[in-house]
Parts: sequence; C-alpha cells; structure tokens
Amino acid sequence: VRQAMVLTNNPDKLRALAAGGVEIAGRQALYGSLNDHNHRYLSAKAERAGHWLDEVLDTRSSRD
Repeated sequence: VRQAMVLTNNPDKLRALAAGGVEIAGRQALYGSLNDHNHRYLSAKAERAGHWLDEVLDTRSSRD
C-alpha cells in the first residue's frame, strides 16, 4: 500500500503509517453516539491518547 484514505481519530496511527512510507490521501473522522456509558471512555481517549474527539465530546456540553 502506497497511499491510503484513513478512517481514524487516532493521530498516532497517521504518524505510524506516514513513517512506514504510506502517503495519507485523507482522513475521515469516525464518530459514534455519545452517551452516559461511553462519555468517560471517550474523554480518556481524547485526553490521554490525543484522539481527535472534540467534536463528539462538544455535543454533550451543548446538551447539558
């Protein structure tokens, strides 16, 4: 694989692919439904691993 359109919210994944010689043709964010059961988990992924989840996490604060 020389080029890929990547479905991810994980910046480390993009860096690893690029370091491996894969040209990133684009990135599509993936968002599921935010709810009381997954909010802490998704917040931790964003805070600890740097996942791009601000858009989905912002929907909760607009609902509160």
